[in-house]
Amino acid sequence: MSASPPSPPPSPAPPSPPADALVVLGGGVDGQGDLPPIAAARVDEAIRLFREGAAPRAIFSGSHSYLAAHRPPRTEARAMAERFAAAGCPPEAALLEEESLDTIGNAYYTRVRFLDPNGWRRIVVVTSDFHAARTGYIFGKVLGPATAVSIAPAPSGLGLVRRRVRQAAEAGMLRIVRDWLEPIPDGDLAALEAFLFGKHPAYSPL
Repeated sequence: MSASPPSPPPSPAPPSPPADALVVLGGGVDGQGDLPPIAAARVDEAIRLFREGAAPRAIFSGSHSYLAAHRPPRTEARAMAERFAAAGCPPEAALLEEESLDTIGNAYYTRVRFLDPNGWRRIVVVTSDFHAARTGYIFGKVLGPATAVSIAPAPSGLGLVRRRVRQAAEAGMLRIVRDWLEPIPDGDLAALEAFLFGKHPAYSPL
């Protein structure tokens, strides 16, 4: 009795299609408009993902923090895009969102300026490791179920003590954000805008 022929090797899984865009969140700029190490690490993670083909473009998101004492000489988005281009990435692949003043604004302005007009529904959001949980909640809330959001945490390089302090602060900020956004249905743009421009301390005229 002849032996059965060997089974063919399993076919490799097809590669995941690229996302429509990377979204890189600002992490501040100093008084000279330069990126601090944490913000630079976010751009470097975006450069790595871009070179690997994770997405054909990167949206750099952020003006400056509304809690900053002074407006910096250039926006977070512009400083990040310049680092992206200096690393050899094509400048035309960098899109700038220069209106947001916090993470909720990052998500909102990215949506209304780029995602909705272009029909982009798959994004990878690049932020620091300690900021990942709050970012995931906010982007899920602002964009809703129509958009697939993945979070790519960039290493912050913080030591153990500083990382724990930052994580505790993040947990407190997440509680505040949940109080603000939980009543808003996921992806409800009208309800979000009513909150953002009527109650949010960064965007409301009150």
